[in-house]
Amino acid sequence: MHAGPLLVLEKARKTFGGLVAVDDVSFAVGEAETVALIGPNGAGKSTLFDLMTGVRRATAGRVLFANEPIERLAPQAIARRGVARTFQHVRLVPELSVIENVALGAHSRGKAGVMSAILRLDRAEERRLFAHAARRLERVGLEQNARAALAVADYGYVMEHGEIALEGAAGELAENPRVAESYLGLGTTH
Repeated sequence: MHAGPLLVLEKARKTFGGLVAVDDVSFAVGEAETVALIGPNGAGKSTLFDLMTGVRRATAGRVLFANEPIERLAPQAIARRGVARTFQHVRLVPELSVIENVALGAHSRGKAGVMSAILRLDRAEERRLFAHAARRLERVGLEQNARAALAVADYGYVMEHGEIALEGAAGELAENPRVAESYLGLGTTH
């Protein structure tokens, strides 16, 4: 058992040549805590998730999961520890149901591999993946936008230009005039 936050970023930084995509971002997520990360396109959110899941290596900084450094591990090793991501531009298989698409995306948690899942060769693993998919759908729902994220989150971060611009309790962020106007589509009244 670990003590303290479950996921920690310490001064995470990612540069692409002269472009700073993630600029010394630090934050922590507690066990069973739901955290929202919102911001405009190009803010660095996807790159930050890439750093947390091992898709990209940080130029500097640390990523810890359960007090263990994971920033140098392969994405598969990080996923086996329980840190994974979904993509905002999901390519669904139209012939499959929502739960079948989610279960297909969860194949990395299985042991038999994608082809076994597609060909339905391991029914026990198939049941486990469908149960996992059902839990995920129940927990987060299907809607992915700033308003929905803040509505279900305990805490939130607003990312702009590779940095954390605002942070706080999700309810407070949702009421913040700057957040409401920029990210929730609510114009301010003058």
